[in-house]
Amino acid sequence: MYFRSKKKMTDNLQKMIEEIYQVFSVYNLSNSIESCPCCVSDEHKKNLMEKPLRNLEEENLSRFAFKAVTTWGNISDYKHFFPRILELMISPKNEIDEYIVFSKLNYLEWRSWQDSEQKIIFEVLLQWWKEMTQNDAYKLISPDSLFFELGEFLGDYKILLDNWFYKENLYSIQCLVDFIMINYVSLRHNNSIFKIISKDAKEICSWMEAQEQFLEAYYLENMEIESELLNDISDLLFIMECEKKVMVE
Repeated sequence: MYFRSKKKMTDNLQKMIEEIYQVFSVYNLSNSIESCPCCVSDEHKKNLMEKPLRNLEEENLSRFAFKAVTTWGNISDYKHFFPRILELMISPKNEIDEYIVFSKLNYLEWRSWQDSEQKIIFEVLLQWWKEMTQNDAYKLISPDSLFFELGEFLGDYKILLDNWFYKENLYSIQCLVDFIMINYVSLRHNNSIFKIISKDAKEICSWMEAQEQFLEAYYLENMEIESELLNDISDLLFIMECEKKVMVE
């Protein structure tokens, strides 16, 4: 299926990235970043410091993102590099894995950071989610897995569902269909591969079922057009109907 590609993140997300650089600009680097010699080589240190902050790439920052504070530098050092780490994570190429970033933020108890720091992190991640489900520049990243990772990290799945504007374009509809297709049955039977409590699973399933009316209407309005999306919608509606009959029986 053809989607018109935006090829890059939107101006809204770019603006938020500028804001996060500003919020964290108060953290200057130490004269010497302490590290464990067994874990961090001189080459690693040189690699981290060889470019200005905004020019650092994945190969410069990935090891520091993983080792920061535990064996390399302190929390102020991490916060100095954090805007660029986050920028690389939310880029369409997803150059630093979100698991590494989320794990580090939880380890550093980011919910106890300055209010302004917590606020901009939350806003950036929520905008990233919107981009992920609307902008096909992000098609290398699966909204399916990110939904559960991000929802667990924020402690709130509902806010992601409330900010899933799936009627924006064909790509966003396809993301919706794929998400429900992959997760609906497993969530209804409480055997999702993701760690999610029963209450949240029921709420997510209810949200999925609430999208049936839109998907059915979209299918009927466009059924004369040959497309992969319409085939997927037809399959999904059939699966959901069969699943409901099974649960009733």
